[in-house]
Amino acid sequence: MTTSTGSDTQYFLWFSDIHYDPYYATKDAYKAGYNTKAVCNSTSIPSMGSIGCDSPKALVDSALAYASEIAASPSFIVLSGDSIRHGVDMLYASNNHEGSENRVGSAVEMAAHSEYHTDAMKKAGEIINDLMTIIADAFPDVEVIVSIGNNDVVPDYYLELQGETLPPDNPCLFCEDGMPDPGFSFVVDGTEKTCAELKSLVGNEGKETDLCATIQNVEYLCCRTPPTTDTNPPSSNSSKSPEDSGMLGIIYNALHVNDDDESPNYNQVGAQRRRGRSLLSAEDSATFLKGGFYSRDLPDGLTVLSINTVLYSSFFGPEPFADDPGEQFTWMRNTLMNIRERGNSQAMIVGHVPPSMGSFRHTQLWKEKYINVYYEIIQEFDDVVAGQLFGHLHSDEFRVGVGKSAIPSSLSTPLLLTGSLTPIHGNNPSFRKVFYDGGAADDNQFKLLDYESHRHSVSDSNAEDWSKLYTFSETYNSATEYIKTEGLSANVFRSILQSMKDKQGNTSPTLHSFLSLVGSGSDGDAESSHKDNDCDAECRAEWMCTLSGTTTAKQYNTCLLQKSGSSRHMIGIAGAAVFAAAFLFMIVVRIRKRRARDQYESPSSIEGTVEMDDQEML
Repeated sequence: MTTSTGSDTQYFLWFSDIHYDPYYATKDAYKAGYNTKAVCNSTSIPSMGSIGCDSPKALVDSALAYASEIAASPSFIVLSGDSIRHGVDMLYASNNHEGSENRVGSAVEMAAHSEYHTDAMKKAGEIINDLMTIIADAFPDVEVIVSIGNNDVVPDYYLELQGETLPPDNPCLFCEDGMPDPGFSFVVDGTEKTCAELKSLVGNEGKETDLCATIQNVEYLCCRTPPTTDTNPPSSNSSKSPEDSGMLGIIYNALHVNDDDESPNYNQVGAQRRRGRSLLSAEDSATFLKGGFYSRDLPDGLTVLSINTVLYSSFFGPEPFADDPGEQFTWMRNTLMNIRERGNSQAMIVGHVPPSMGSFRHTQLWKEKYINVYYEIIQEFDDVVAGQLFGHLHSDEFRVGVGKSAIPSSLSTPLLLTGSLTPIHGNNPSFRKVFYDGGAADDNQFKLLDYESHRHSVSDSNAEDWSKLYTFSETYNSATEYIKTEGLSANVFRSILQSMKDKQGNTSPTLHSFLSLVGSGSDGDAESSHKDNDCDAECRAEWMCTLSGTTTAKQYNTCLLQKSGSSRHMIGIAGAAVFAAAFLFMIVVRIRKRRARDQYESPSSIEGTVEMDDQEML
């Protein structure tokens, strides 16, 4: 590591998207639906994982064992979401169309109101608890900070905030106040029905029939009626119990274990098996049960804010009635204000879904109204926020504001995105060892200094060949001077982004290095990997627009148009230059011939230069 480090340099471990699947190599293993080559349900597949499948226990154990060798005493461990396998509800669905991972029509809503929903939620809690126990066994005395990912809730991206997204009290009365969309349809008992047809059935058969059970599951899809009670979230002083908190209560209980009562009995979710040590305290329940977020004060004046980004995702449902779901933004502001007033203290934000554009399908990851509020807060407390860590994309990336991009270019910290442990999308399993200054240096400020990325080559069958892939400061040496003085600052990544621009119409060495590391050094699989080994001009423009801070589809498309226009402008200039050079060449040839005829000495060659405007709109 080339970064200047003093006696106060410490480190933490950062894992993301572990997607632990205890059913790997069994009939119930999860398999990526788009990967036709993947085999996940056979005992003959590699024990250390396979492309197209989620992480087996052997891979998790191996990663933690290797991590304990190269980082025996981390200050803390960060898990930035999606700790458990995809499609937990598909363990219970009677057919693939019911599973929420397919996201076909109303599959998610139907799964959320299915008869197996409670069992699926309980299973998710058990898998979370099992994984945290595995981690605690490997690092028994280390603080572990967990963020909720979209696959940690069941169904995927679905989370009912108690008090904000309640269904009507009397389901069998069926939309007495009218329905927003009578033509909305979905499959009930194998037959597609519209909301209007269902209401008619209820009117004809009455609420005492078996149809009532069906209506209880689907009425909320048609009616979307706010509860008649107060829809404002509970105040910060009110208390809630896990039994009354749905999915968040189950996750809380998976992370909060009472030594004297490891098998409580819950009215709503039934018995939930729990073991291991607590990662959440009783004090965390006030915010975690409200919206799935909490903070943790660590030594050296650092406070980590674990935020629930699922609430802001473009795919999140059901739509909350409150403008500030779970009052998380209010809590963020208050917490950051307290940190500022405390003095000599810094904050680090840890979440799952980054507030940016995705690099795989180029989709907008957050709803725009939440993006704007988030960056307003981060900009307001720029002097306090020392880092922003996210996952979700399963790839090694970053985001930094440049020019007029949506991410404010004045921010001191970039968005750092780490790769995943699961190899499901063709990437190598990876994690990071992150170095930081605890604040004992001259400026008394917590500062992220550098990081190492470590990976396992999933293509090497069962071999436990974990190794260091790269060190940030050594790989991106074009920003060495910034790194020495500022660590992992936004200026460092803006410098890297500048060096990623095309060199004479070709991929720059910096971008080439970046692309080789996106999948944690994996060449991937053409059918499953989002890494493009042959990145043409269009591909390079997409990456530059993604990395440079666009956060909405409109901003991203505008950036691409600007780059396309810039490219056409450059081509036009180049074409004019070629024409001018050819014209000059013809003149020179004529002069030379004339002078040769007149027995004059040939003149020196004529060299013309054309200034190429390589400035790109970012």
